[in-house]
Amino acid sequence: MVKKLSIFIFFVAFTLNAFSQTLTSQILDAETQLPVPYATVQTSEYNGVMTNDEGVFTLFTEDLSEKKDSITISSLGYKTLKIPYKKNLPPTLKLSPDIYEVIPVLLTNRNMSAEDIMDMVKENKEQNYSFDYQKSSIFIRQSGSGNMKKFKFTINESSIDNINQKLLDQTFGNVRKKYVYLNETLADVVIKNHSESKLMLQKSLSIQSKEELASGKKMQEDFMKIMNDNFKSDSQLILKSGIIRLDKTESIDSINKVMDKESNAPQSDKNKNFSEYKTRSVNNAMTQLFLNKKSDVDFLNKPGRYNFVKNGFANYEGDWLYIIDFEPDGSSGKYKGKLYIDAFSFAIVKAEFWGANEIFDKQFNLLGIKANALTYKSTVIFKKENEKYILKYLMRESSQEAAIDRPLTVVEKNENVKGKKRINKVEVQMDMHVINLDRIELVFDQNQISSAGVFENLKPNTEFESTQLFQYDPNFWNGYNIITPEKAIQAIVIEE
Repeated sequence: MVKKLSIFIFFVAFTLNAFSQTLTSQILDAETQLPVPYATVQTSEYNGVMTNDEGVFTLFTEDLSEKKDSITISSLGYKTLKIPYKKNLPPTLKLSPDIYEVIPVLLTNRNMSAEDIMDMVKENKEQNYSFDYQKSSIFIRQSGSGNMKKFKFTINESSIDNINQKLLDQTFGNVRKKYVYLNETLADVVIKNHSESKLMLQKSLSIQSKEELASGKKMQEDFMKIMNDNFKSDSQLILKSGIIRLDKTESIDSINKVMDKESNAPQSDKNKNFSEYKTRSVNNAMTQLFLNKKSDVDFLNKPGRYNFVKNGFANYEGDWLYIIDFEPDGSSGKYKGKLYIDAFSFAIVKAEFWGANEIFDKQFNLLGIKANALTYKSTVIFKKENEKYILKYLMRESSQEAAIDRPLTVVEKNENVKGKKRINKVEVQMDMHVINLDRIELVFDQNQISSAGVFENLKPNTEFESTQLFQYDPNFWNGYNIITPEKAIQAIVIEE
């Protein structure tokens, strides 16, 4: 049965504390009443959670004692709040801003310019950040949406009577124009040099409707059904767009065998492929860290492309931080944002940055094909452990557009048929335009120094708990202090 994707607003965003094992609240700025994202909520030195983009957090409280434990809430630019643990929390908690416009007394003899500070950040990078092998527990949340702005196949020419405009309209006319997806995964990870990682997956959930696959797998299946119904099984197929040949010549039989093999693969193979996909996702996000020399995020490695301005000071857990805003100085820089820099170690503790242009990256627009990165934003937070700054949180969100307005020609050749029917030709005009939004969040915990041997010997596991859901279940992660999903994620429901 076709599953229909709909949005059903849950009224439990702030009532999870009705369950005996969880506490939920929202952190707000005491002055602006706006949410405080990515604040740290701790119940002990090794137990805590971060607020999400909406300032909401959920704590699993089975091991907490109302008599002994307290909850500490801290965030850059705010005074730390410490409250006693109770079985119920108010729906909102407020943090008071802790930003200073004038130079603190401790820094009066270090009246450095913003450019001087950035030079010191670069100079002290190796001693501030751990570039050893790091072993951690990692929580990965990937979510996104797609919006098919335009989708039309028009017959230009067909030597096969059954392949006509009516068939194409019936097959592709109901393609789902909008969809959403979510995947959350808990894993052990070993990271090499902030850029390469290996994962051992433990538990994973997915919310993904069949309609989402209409832009990929389902569309491919529909296309192959047309081929199977109208072309001979031993025919050779050639795909072209204009004068450009798209693939090697293959028979329909051989294509079907490959597709059957993929769909009927054992679960262990599917789990292996999923594990490899998760590893690639983490690596792609890590590669863009500003610490990496080859990263496209270049405000640290190529500071000459940017204009830096001091914009006050903050105190965080007793440490003074410079607040520095930056934006492109000319056309080369692509980012703008805010940096929080330790005033004594010159480590970037937190970075928030966005794409500085209306279109973040004009990638390609030629011969009826267009691909652009429209928006980009990222937040990176480090935590100081054993005199080194360890990656604690990384979020990257981007939107992209892809469009094509070109002919697609399918040529059928069959050496076993004589006469005009030996060669058939179908040409359609493709007119498609899609905009996708993709977001990944990485939360690192239980960090420890590892080794090259551990990294090299780590093999992806094929046995882990993998669950497919049709709506978000707030109880799925009971027992784990994960970053709370935003309202839009909690509202996802896929109905039959």
